[in-house]
Amino acid sequence: LPDAVVVTGLDRRVLAVNQAAADLLGWEVAELVGQLIADQVAAVEREHVAEQEDLVFAGEPQRYETKVLNHGTGEERDVAVSSGPFRVDDELIGTVATLRDITEPKRAHDTLSRSEARYRNLVESASDAIVTLDANGRFTTVNHAAEIISGYRREELVGQWFAPMLSDDELPKALAHFQKALAGETGLFETQFYRKDGEARTISVTYSTPQRDEEVLCLIRDVTDQKMLQEQLIQSENMSAI
Repeated sequence: LPDAVVVTGLDRRVLAVNQAAADLLGWEVAELVGQLIADQVAAVEREHVAEQEDLVFAGEPQRYETKVLNHGTGEERDVAVSSGPFRVDDELIGTVATLRDITEPKRAHDTLSRSEARYRNLVESASDAIVTLDANGRFTTVNHAAEIISGYRREELVGQWFAPMLSDDELPKALAHFQKALAGETGLFETQFYRKDGEARTISVTYSTPQRDEEVLCLIRDVTDQKMLQEQLIQSENMSAI
């Protein structure tokens, strides 16, 4: 759709508009001429727009976003404005502004931002560690649970290669699963790793690769206590059988 064009005079009343502007604001072209431009702007935005237009009258072109009202529907529309001085024979007559309707892209962006915020909150509040690793096996993102399980702070983990956290015996298995993940496979395995304080813990790792050859997503659960209980139960059953 073409951009709306609005020309206003020094009294901030509309001198001329194109059809796109009339459609955006919900008027006939002739009806808009002579109206105060402020009346076409959402009430909460009028002071902001006036400040921007003051700068234009002072000779400084401005780019900004605001909200305008559609007279026909009563709906507020988000617009990106590019406004500059309007001169005739070097005499300042007013301003000329182009308005691009960005309502739908802005709503989509806001929806995406809210969705991302909810996702971040879910990840941060998860009891299991959730981490991502780049193709070289270095941590790119970690959640709070990863800090608790590993004993490392977030800034210590990000950029670190995972291999030094594993024993020599466990490393080949982990590397094999990491290669499978990079190849696009999903999987689950158990291994042991060393916390920052040197304590060995058993973890269950579920992995997948949202984008092949780029980043591996891992869900990590500390199963050390669970494994100990299982072993104690087995020992107890063995003793009972004697």
